[in-house]
Amino acid sequence: MVMFVGKIFTFLLFSFVDFASLSNSFCRGKYNIPLNSTELLTVEKRNISDLEYEHVTRYPLRAKIKNTGETLVITLIYERNKVPTMSKGPLENEVYRFEFMYFHWLNGTTMGEEMHGPRMLPAELHMVFVNSRYANYDEASLRNFGVVIAAYKYEVAQLDYPHIIFDLFSDVRKPNDEIKFSDYGVLPLAAFGKRTSTYKLYLGHSVYPHSKSCSHTVIWIEYDYRITINPSELQCFQNLNSSNGVPLTSKIVRNIPPNTTIYEAIDRYEYKENGWIAEQFEGLGILIDTSGRLECDAFSWLVLIIWLIFSVEV
Repeated sequence: MVMFVGKIFTFLLFSFVDFASLSNSFCRGKYNIPLNSTELLTVEKRNISDLEYEHVTRYPLRAKIKNTGETLVITLIYERNKVPTMSKGPLENEVYRFEFMYFHWLNGTTMGEEMHGPRMLPAELHMVFVNSRYANYDEASLRNFGVVIAAYKYEVAQLDYPHIIFDLFSDVRKPNDEIKFSDYGVLPLAAFGKRTSTYKLYLGHSVYPHSKSCSHTVIWIEYDYRITINPSELQCFQNLNSSNGVPLTSKIVRNIPPNTTIYEAIDRYEYKENGWIAEQFEGLGILIDTSGRLECDAFSWLVLIIWLIFSVEV
């Protein structure tokens, strides 16, 4: 009987964990067209009020880059109450605070391969923001609408200047390599990706390899703006190694389409100048759970029932 009660207690503890997150292959709730595809993405254009940002041009106190064996994670450390935030627009009355950013490796091409249209790097930069109601990413990731991810693609083209941050990748080539710095390479969040009024918006799930949950709703904002990278800087990515010895850029997360509408924020100035009309955005229906309860998913309850059946002593 004691053993039986112990099993129930143990399961209830583990029910706070999203079982899908134990396997990175389940964390794939982001939409993405393969880089060499000519497939057209069907979206609904909407007139969405502007997003508002604070402290994105402020320089952090220091920064850190870590090779986790799955990706590179970049963390920026700020003074208290000076952390970059995003709000308004499709986020309604919620404020989201910047936590970290990481690289998401894409499928479809080899590094720097020529394709239809612009030459692309098969990777995205994902900036992770968490709802200010929660203390950190781990807590926010276990809540629906707790996380916003701003995604940027890379375009390969010749630049007159290098990216300082890529010079530091040579210090994090192996898994668990980590570099901390407070002078050279420390840049404001705005320097990593331009904030534009045009973007794709939809609800999906996490693709972060170390997410605590793969099933909770994440707000995705994919900016049309592409970050430019020098052809010579491709080698900075090619030299990165993963936990099993293969190139880090081969740690691809397979994506699946979202099961919600994909919206496109129009250029409101362009529409006004041309007399065009777009429907007003109706909102995402953001509902924040402020209770202390973390929900179990259906799979967790199924496992509990099966466990109880086979644990009962006749």
